[in-house]
Amino acid sequence: MRQGMKDKSSDEAFDWNVTGASICYLGVESICYFLLTLGLEILPSYKEWWSIKSFQHDGSSYSEPLLGSSVEKVALDFDEDTDVAMERNRVLSGSIENAIIYLCNLRKVYPGGKVAVQSLSFSVQEGECFGFLGTNGAGKTTTLSMLSGEESPTDGSAYIFGKNIRSNPKAARQHIGFCPQFDALLEFLTVQEHLELYAKIKGVSDYRIDDG
Repeated sequence: MRQGMKDKSSDEAFDWNVTGASICYLGVESICYFLLTLGLEILPSYKEWWSIKSFQHDGSSYSEPLLGSSVEKVALDFDEDTDVAMERNRVLSGSIENAIIYLCNLRKVYPGGKVAVQSLSFSVQEGECFGFLGTNGAGKTTTLSMLSGEESPTDGSAYIFGKNIRSNPKAARQHIGFCPQFDALLEFLTVQEHLELYAKIKGVSDYRIDDG
């Protein structure tokens, strides 16, 4: 054997002292982290369920889910702007004469507990130009989705020309037009079907649609 050359190792690629130990460690680690993630996902729901059961065991008459809140007994645990608080008090006090749109403690909670809209209350008067502003993630798109019937509210109520969007959504939608933030393409329609749909919405005659 030449000087400086090492003997050929008899260890295989997957032997314990080569890669076997590392592979086993990664396998155990992946299972542990998966269980940890699963536990963190389940824990909030479990805590909520346990809180509800605790109220019931203590003899309290409270039996509503903690995620929901009645229109009359909404508890706000966050700091509100003065103008927002004034508008909320005005709506809740019933001062909504000539209001074509008004929301009363409208709330949306997605599965998993994410609160997208938190007890929103305001009104839009007839002839008023209303700007709906907010930071990213404030719930603007979700609110408009509820008003247009794309999403259903978790709690609270909203009225468009006196029509309740929860109990009578079709009648409410007859009074509104909605330009979405993203392309208004329907998933299961072809290009031709989209063109025909929007042509009919715009009142294009059937013979002109066929000629096109």
